[in-house]
This record gives sequence, C-alpha cells and structure tokens, in this order.
Amino acid sequence: MSYTNKRHFEFSYENGTTSSFLVIKANEEEQVQAYQINMIRNNYIDYLLPLDVRRNNDKVCFYYNITSKLALTQYLKRVKLKKEEFLKFIGDVLRALLDCRYYLLKSSS
Repeated sequence: MSYTNKRHFEFSYENGTTSSFLVIKANEEEQVQAYQINMIRNNYIDYLLPLDVRRNNDKVCFYYNITSKLALTQYLKRVKLKKEEFLKFIGDVLRALLDCRYYLLKSSS
C-alpha cells in the first residue's frame, strides 16, 4: 500500500520477518537536512519513533519501526477518550511541536 502527497512524499508500509515499518520516500530535491536527521538519530526523544534513513537511487527513505503500534484512527475507534484525556493528548502534541526547537528541528519539517 502506498500514498503520495503534493509535497513529493510517498508513504508506504513494509513488513519484515519480525518488524513493520512506515516508509516515507522523498525526492532528493526536498532538501533533507542532515543535521536534523542526526539529532533524531543521536538523541532519545520520547515522542518520536526511532528513525533509520536509507538512500535508494534518487530517493531518501525514512524508515520508522512501527511494530506493535496502532494508528491514531485505530486507537480512537477502540478507546473513548474523556475530555481530560483528549486535552492531555492535544497538549502532548503541542509540547512535541514546541520541544522540537531544543533539538534544532523545525516544526514545519
């Protein structure tokens, strides 16, 4: 299964023998910032999935290990959140976006 968006990213899933990965492929011209990749690789950031980057021909491929993870839509179908839980979730998302600056990551990328 594969999806493409307007910004030249292709999203797909790959299954190995013991792991599942979300794969995001970007064209070389997307200007992938090496220092941002290194910040994610070399720092444990509890709200980001571990990242592996590989290059295939003219594509940069980001591999995120999603083994035993649920998509947000699947989770929300299974669990009914209370108001406080929903607000905490939104607050955690905002915290993640704001904390990106401590790792020299831009929230826009």
